[in-house]
Amino acid sequence: MTIPVASDVGIFSTWFYHTGGGALFCASLPAADPVFDVVTTGGEVTFTWRQDGSTYQIASDSGPTAGWNHVSAAWTLGATKVVQIYLNGTSATNVLENDTLTPPWPTVTQWAVGRTTHGFDDTITSSDLVLSAGSGLAELYFAPGQLLDLSIAEDREKFRSAAGETVDLGVTGSIPTGVVPLVYLHLARSETPNHFVLNRSGLGDFLLMEL
Repeated sequence: MTIPVASDVGIFSTWFYHTGGGALFCASLPAADPVFDVVTTGGEVTFTWRQDGSTYQIASDSGPTAGWNHVSAAWTLGATKVVQIYLNGTSATNVLENDTLTPPWPTVTQWAVGRTTHGFDDTITSSDLVLSAGSGLAELYFAPGQLLDLSIAEDREKFRSAAGETVDLGVTGSIPTGVVPLVYLHLARSETPNHFVLNRSGLGDFLLMEL
């Protein structure tokens, strides 16, 4: 999938089955470190943005529990950064690196789910993070250029109900904001696991890689 996008605001949400850490999502440029990635390492869920050698990194204050967890985030980058992270419905933000990132956000052309990449090719190396064996992902949603205020319960509950359950994002993932996201990966009960790589937004599918 090759989808160019440039924006300094965005929303991310996914359910993940935690067995020991690894990568959830990655956006990259060719032959470069990831521009944006979401990983679970060191007992945290960490969001990292990189631009021209600068890094902004923010992590959850607490870690995921064994089994299914939900993480959502909304951000505005630039001179004044506002980043909201909610892990299992609870606000959790811990700034690790705070370099200056200048809009517009770089145009990203390459994407991965379940791994990060350094140089981005089909070869997994020791510098790549891969989702742990036995882990899983569900309802992965990525919408750069769109924004919600996750401090408002009604907006958080567009991705995770007050009872801590999944919610319907619509066939193309458009229900939360009324606009189709860039990436929405979903698996219906009647579908086999290989259908998860189909991008329900209609903006380009992923390729299934067996490691």
